[in-house]
Amino acid sequence: MLDLPLDQYNRTKDSLLEVAGQLAELAHQRNDAAAQGRATLLANKLTKATFNLAVVGEFKRGKSTLVNAFIRESLLPTAVIPLTSVTTIIAYGPKIVVTVVFISGKKKEIPAGKLKDYVSESENPNNSKQVSVVKIEHPSAFLKDGVRIIDTPGVGSAYMHNTKTTYDYLPQIDAAVFLFSADQPASQVELSFLKEVSAYAPKLFLVQNKIDYLAEGEINQSLAYLTKTVEAALDTAVSIYPISARSALASPSDNGDGFSALEADIMQFLAHSKGQTLITAASRRLAAEVDGTRQMLRLEQHSRRLPLDQLRNTIAQFEAAAAKIVQEQTDAEFIVRGETTQLLESIKQHLNIFVENNKQKLVADIDACYLHKKSQGKNDLIKSLHEELLLQTQNIFDQWRNLEELEVAKSFGKITARFTEQGNLVIDQIRQSTKEHFGIESASHFELEPLTSESKHRYAVDDPFTLAVESLPLLLPAPLARPIIRARFLKAAPSELSRNAGRLRADFQERITKTTKEFLQKFKGQIAFALQEISTTLERALEKERQSAEEIAACDGLLIKQLKIMDDLDARLKPH
Repeated sequence: MLDLPLDQYNRTKDSLLEVAGQLAELAHQRNDAAAQGRATLLANKLTKATFNLAVVGEFKRGKSTLVNAFIRESLLPTAVIPLTSVTTIIAYGPKIVVTVVFISGKKKEIPAGKLKDYVSESENPNNSKQVSVVKIEHPSAFLKDGVRIIDTPGVGSAYMHNTKTTYDYLPQIDAAVFLFSADQPASQVELSFLKEVSAYAPKLFLVQNKIDYLAEGEINQSLAYLTKTVEAALDTAVSIYPISARSALASPSDNGDGFSALEADIMQFLAHSKGQTLITAASRRLAAEVDGTRQMLRLEQHSRRLPLDQLRNTIAQFEAAAAKIVQEQTDAEFIVRGETTQLLESIKQHLNIFVENNKQKLVADIDACYLHKKSQGKNDLIKSLHEELLLQTQNIFDQWRNLEELEVAKSFGKITARFTEQGNLVIDQIRQSTKEHFGIESASHFELEPLTSESKHRYAVDDPFTLAVESLPLLLPAPLARPIIRARFLKAAPSELSRNAGRLRADFQERITKTTKEFLQKFKGQIAFALQEISTTLERALEKERQSAEEIAACDGLLIKQLKIMDDLDARLKPH
């Protein structure tokens, strides 16, 4: 797939919007509400295309300041202490509008100056106000092409709910800006979180913020050290943008560091990656819409030339064939439902065997970590064992997951391929029926639907000392508490492995169920649409029995004109 420069992406999108607009107008003229709705939906998807750009990192790395620099305004509150506690989403709008969405579903519009009352830890401690998300509309040029900036709470602070809020949002991002700070080295919490983000984000922009805190001679040294640290953590070469978000906010055009390069590269990525995908998909769907409309125009044109008695007889024959087609379609659906149920059962069996084979390994890994860290204080020891339990759980499952993904995708592909083959036989019957009765082919082949890759899974393990009653042994002196800590984690390890296996199984089940549902809905919709569209077209052809000679001539002339429009639109959609 070729990359699109940003200006070419915008020109192409505008051209496709014009095609969609003409299709909607023609459908309106023909009183075809379904076709008009599809064209309008395509236009809306192009117009409202959104790219989720999340700004993430450990607490106090300057995330909100960087977001303010992107939009060229000090809108989000910033402070010396950890501040952001609620996810904030900023999208384009003609003026600034701030809406607080509560967990209950209730919404409240507030002045921009009151934002701190809902998103800050100081004014909304532990999210006591039960805010789900804050949505902001802003007239920033950075947001105009569908970019949505997601400002997330920092991880690693004393406020654990902030970390959870950020982790929960990771599956929804299209790209991430990950902030480090130039005035302190990357922490282990930071590097661990970076690995999590890199597993979710299709594109990762690494940023070293606060370079204005360093002397000029220290910047390159700090950047080189951070680059080396991150490359070791990710096991790959990386590029890091050295910036001062504070300076960029104060004077973005005069900023001589990497902010301008960061901003330009983000916009280019969105045009190249998400933008190109959007343009390709919209072009394909519009071309199919043009082709389908042209088929119906030709069918109507041909049908209007038939004698009325012959036309009525032919319509009756087609309706009988359509009823048979609908029944065969229903019979075919049982295949994919039954086989996907068997696939889910096989995943469950594979996971159960895998967990049993790895329980002892995980227990041994946790015990080895305890022996290495047992000189630590009680709280530090618990933190170390908890981090090790999460890390080893993830390591154990990662290799299995990669292999299982391939096998599941292959198995699901075989299921849908068999069903697609049967589905195309049904569509071929529609095509042959219209050709036999009217001399015009209609309906296109059904496309294979791949297993969705939108996984929401993430690993998580509990702290066995979370509840008050469970933490009582920590009141004991360290020599007595340490063996209890060890025993608790060794006992928890197998159950945490099983629990994460359950999360993985649920993730596969959700994805397979979702894809199967979408697959069947799409197929049923395509069959129903093809049959209904043909019936509606034939009914339009029958209108000639109520028309005068002048009206018949006018309708026939309009069909010729509309077919010419379809040819012109088809030519516009072809690559040049």
